[in-house]
Amino acid sequence: MNGTRGVCKWDHNGQGLQYEILAGPVFIVIYSLAGIPISVLADFSNRRNLLIAGLALWSAMTLVTGFVQRYWQLVVTRFLLAVGYVDTINCYYLLFLLLCVLKLYILFLNFL
Repeated sequence: MNGTRGVCKWDHNGQGLQYEILAGPVFIVIYSLAGIPISVLADFSNRRNLLIAGLALWSAMTLVTGFVQRYWQLVVTRFLLAVGYVDTINCYYLLFLLLCVLKLYILFLNFL
């Protein structure tokens, strides 16, 4: 206990203006605005590479979020996390849709 004093200190309660800014506008605005250019980029580039880049950015920012020391660092990582998330979520929806259509097709064939 002597050498670990003050190493892990949590002094935020998840309330207040800083939390509201972090949970609301920082993520939502960037998520909304980043979706437009990423969607255009997905139409004109290789979607596999775009998915890999998005997953790498999202994973890296998730890891870096655990090491932040200041509020502004948390805002920046949350900002970049939203950019990585908007890239990957479209692929998740597409995969989900394809799996549902495939499952419905199999059910239809079994019905015949």
